[in-house]
Amino acid sequence: MLYKKMDTDSAYRLLNHGPLALVSTRSGRGEYDIAPVMWNCPVNDEPAQLMVAVYEGHKTFKNIRANKEFIISVPVVSQLKLVQELGSVSGKKVNKLEEFDFEYFKGQVIDCAVPAGVLGFAECRVNKIFTQCETKLVIGDIVRAEVLSAALKNDMIRPVGKFATLHHTGSSSFISTKDI
Repeated sequence: MLYKKMDTDSAYRLLNHGPLALVSTRSGRGEYDIAPVMWNCPVNDEPAQLMVAVYEGHKTFKNIRANKEFIISVPVVSQLKLVQELGSVSGKKVNKLEEFDFEYFKGQVIDCAVPAGVLGFAECRVNKIFTQCETKLVIGDIVRAEVLSAALKNDMIRPVGKFATLHHTGSSSFISTKDI
């Protein structure tokens, strides 16, 4: 898969249409973890920032707090099974990369795993963390972003056809931009 580097001030386009995202982190011991997160959004384009909401007890948040970095990626509809698998177990109990045996690569700047074939991804360093009850709102500064070259049309991301993204509607229910 050929990815194209994006200007970070355009990276908000990865999340602008409200897709489910995968958050990739690394523990203090160097173990990778990836978890689906449905609450995410762009925050700003200059400086380029995004936000993910994560429960404070999850391994994802503990890793983010420890390393102050993460990668957010946008899976495509053909990756639904992987999304469901990654969300079915806790990274505290299982090494998901070994358990589900999928292809991945590492970020260029941030040392986290990115599932191969995602629409695009943004590598982030933590800017701020806000607390709302037991949820942590993590604001990340985007330091690098890439998108599948084939998903671009006139330099705009087109999440349609085989690049359609997933939208979690609750429980085990999903729709995609393919449905629109």
